[in-house]
Amino acid sequence: MNRSQLTDGDVTEPRSLDDLIARGLFEIVDDDYRRVEAKLLGLVQSQRSIAPEVFQHLIDAGGKRIRPIVHCLAAGASGYKGDDHILIAAVSEMIHSATLFHDDVIDEGAVRRGRLAAHKIWGNQNVVLVGDFVFARAFTVM
Repeated sequence: MNRSQLTDGDVTEPRSLDDLIARGLFEIVDDDYRRVEAKLLGLVQSQRSIAPEVFQHLIDAGGKRIRPIVHCLAAGASGYKGDDHILIAAVSEMIHSATLFHDDVIDEGAVRRGRLAAHKIWGNQNVVLVGDFVFARAFTVM
């Protein structure tokens, strides 16, 4: 198909240069990034906590995920062949996510990434404890 055969529905224009760069970077690390996402969700599992549900709420809201992308890019650029970068990338995102939970409570933010902030659903006390749990789990697995 050449350019003259394309319709408006065939082309998705990037919203900005940042969006174009992010798409390109994500494509480079797509396989590693999927492993990071799986690792993230695995690390916050708990039988006695609402942490997985609250954490999933934040993950589902999206975001740039620049920290894991940079870790994966650095591993690839350096020729690293192991798997430790997946854990490091997941832990960096966990630490960032924990700070977002605490930040929204402190700032009384109602919305995070276009969705109702977690503390508006589960309450301040629960979300602060989930943030603490995510911090603790991140530092434990490192």
